Order: sequence, then structure tokens, then C-alpha cells
Amino acid sequence: MGLSVCEYFAILFISGYANGQPPLPENTCKEYNKISNGSLTFHDTFHASKSKMILKGGAGFESVMEVPGPNTWIPQCDEAGLYTKLQKRQNNQLFCVLPQTGEIVFDPSKTTGTNVTEDGMCLCDCFVQRRIVISGHQREMIPRCNEKMGFYELVQMLPNGMLQCTLLNGTSLSSPIFYNGTAEGGAEAACFAVMFPLTTVPASDPATVTASLDMGPRNRTTKKPNHAPVRARLDKDSKYE
Repeated sequence: MGLSVCEYFAILFISGYANGQPPLPENTCKEYNKISNGSLTFHDTFHASKSKMILKGGAGFESVMEVPGPNTWIPQCDEAGLYTKLQKRQNNQLFCVLPQTGEIVFDPSKTTGTNVTEDGMCLCDCFVQRRIVISGHQREMIPRCNEKMGFYELVQMLPNGMLQCTLLNGTSLSSPIFYNGTAEGGAEAACFAVMFPLTTVPASDPATVTASLDMGPRNRTTKKPNHAPVRARLDKDSKYE
């Protein structure tokens, strides 16, 4: 039984040929490294002498590599021959790539005009995971990443509409929580409420409120001047509201 027209084009899209280009080739780091620093010549191998650097491809959308060269970028590879996530141009600018193909997934110099040259100021895990999820067409959480430094945003949205609160490295702070989109302070405030819950105390001592942290044994006790229930003050200008 043959494929329907819809099934045929779906396969083309998923395989990366919908825009007329195959995906970027994989495992090219060592070869491109040698070509860019001049250590690979025409006579080295038949494969290398016939190959050309492919810098654009498709995976359902356009994918782009940096141009390797002695004055632009010499790819950095790990022991397995894959691209390291964090790459450095010859002018010391940092950017992030997919390990298998070298595709750029986060480049502060292009997205924000920020010339990032210090390690620790350009984080790659979030944008790498984001591209993997999108290009794999998986129904998973698509990470929300900070556009300036690349860390995971506090608020992550799950496919089912619930929230996941995370640390900068993507570690979950809580189980998924419900958010209806209208709560005071917005989604970010909902995560802060999970991270820093304010709890009322027994009526025998209503003037004491204990604020406890999920993140460690750091508790503090403060005095309240009245017996009214206490709630966290939330930022009403949250961008997630």
C-alpha cells in the first residue's frame, strides 16, 4: 500500500528535505578542524580531498554553521570527535553549537549584540536541548532560555499547560504546578510561591510567621504586628501574566 500525499510530505519535512536541503552532516568536527587550521591537504585521504565544508542544511528549518578558518573559527572537538557545546571564535567570542553537527544554537554576538568572551557568561545546555526537542518534533517541554546568557528561565511551560519551576541549570525545583494564567503576579510569582512558601502558624502564637525554603535548611522567623493571614507580595508586572 503506497503512501498518501500527506504522509509523503510529512516524511520529507521530518527528514529535513522540505526546504530543499539535507540536514547538516554529522561528525565533521575533526575534519573541519584540520581543514581550518591547514593540517589537512589534498593528498591526505580520498574522502577528505573530495569533501567540502557544508555550512547550511535543513532539519525542517534552516540550520547554519560558523565558517571554519584560521582567522575565523577553528572547531573545538571532544575526545569522541564531537563538537564541544561551547565554542570560541578566533576573536574570542563564545557561542553554542549542537555536538553532532556544529549547528549554531545560541550566539550572543548575533542575538543581542553582546560580545561574550568570558567562560561562565555563555551557557549552552538550554539552547542545545531546545533545538533537539524542536528538530526532533517531540511533544516535550520546549525549554525557555535566557536570550543574553543562555541559562534556563525560572518558569518553564509544559505541553499540558502546567508550570515547571527550574534553576539556572535546568534542575526542577518542584513537581509541575497548575497555573490558570490569571493568578496575581503571574506565572513567575507562582514559582516564587513554591520556592519560598509562607506558612501560617497555630492560633496559640499567631504573631509568628515562619518562612521556609525548599532549597535548604535555611529558615527564618519574623514577627508580625497583627493576626491577619500572611501572603507573599507578588510582582504584578510579570511578563508571564
